[in-house]
Amino acid sequence: MNVYDHLSSVFVLDGIEVNDWADAADALSITQDNPTSALTEGIGQSQVVFSNKKSQTVVIKVLQNGATNKRLRALHKKQSKGTTYKPISGSYQDIINGDSITLIGGTIQTPSAFVRGNAHNDGTWTIVFERAEFS
Repeated sequence: MNVYDHLSSVFVLDGIEVNDWADAADALSITQDNPTSALTEGIGQSQVVFSNKKSQTVVIKVLQNGATNKRLRALHKKQSKGTTYKPISGSYQDIINGDSITLIGGTIQTPSAFVRGNAHNDGTWTIVFERAEFS
C-alpha cells in the first residue's frame, strides 16, 4: 500500500517553511510549463527536438490570515519594486516517499486575491521558477 501524508512533507520558500496550508487536495502543485520535447514527423523519418525551457509553475494554497500569506504579500511588494528584486528559492521534500525538488530563480507571478466573507478563503499564490531539479 502506498502512503502519503502532507504533514510529512516540507516545503520551504526563501528559507522559511510553509506550514499553514489550506485544507485542499491541491494545496501544492508543481507543474512544468513547457513540453519536454517536440516530435516532427516527416516522410519516412521523424525528428525530436528537446526544449531548453525548464520553467516550473508552483501554486500554493495557504490560510488567508496565515503567516505565509502575510510573508508572501511583503515579498511581492518588495519584488514589485524592480530595484529590490531578488529571485526566490524553494524546496520540497516528501519525508515518507523520498521525493525531493529544488526550485531555482523564482518570481511571484500572481499574488493571492484579497477575499473575505462568512467562510474561509484560501490564499492562492502562483510562483514561477526558472527551473527545478528533481531527485
